[in-house]
Amino acid sequence: MIRILLLAALLAGATPAQAHLMPAQQGTIHVVGDVAYVLVSLPVSALGGDDNRDGLLSVQELQRHYVTLRQRAIQGFRITDAGLPAEAQMLQLLADADPAHAQGERHVVLMARFKFAQPPTALRVETDLFGSRDDERRLAIKARRGADVEPVELTPRRPGRGLFRSPWQVMQDSVRVAVQAITPTRSPPP
Repeated sequence: MIRILLLAALLAGATPAQAHLMPAQQGTIHVVGDVAYVLVSLPVSALGGDDNRDGLLSVQELQRHYVTLRQRAIQGFRITDAGLPAEAQMLQLLADADPAHAQGERHVVLMARFKFAQPPTALRVETDLFGSRDDERRLAIKARRGADVEPVELTPRRPGRGLFRSPWQVMQDSVRVAVQAITPTRSPPP
């Protein structure tokens, strides 16, 4: 309950420049009733707004392109219930305001509240917000609903996944991932 209150307070009072809230390429989704609270670190190279093309987003660049970056984040990070999208509310993007990082940051933090019409029963998270660097091609998320906690890993090869699935669905998914891991990728003929 304290986490929910803290996240709600952060969402209500967030400004476009805050200290680190989440390690790079990690996130959390906390589902409470008909709302999903999201806090996720996203690579700048997936969002744009880097005017000088140094791979970093300064506080000034974030402020200058905030509306566009926010729109890209809302289009690129989706949570659905049985295929129906949640309404994104109180969406914020945050960057580090630490003077030691005056050049900018490689990641920004997306804080959002996603509202469903009713408590969700078939949740799914999807994103296409992967960066251009190798270490920006994986997003590790911890999803929580009540006592249920589920780790989620998203990659460009696997950009979406259902949440809080039955044990049978988890086993099927594990087998599919194992088969993909051992199956060689074929290059198209010359």
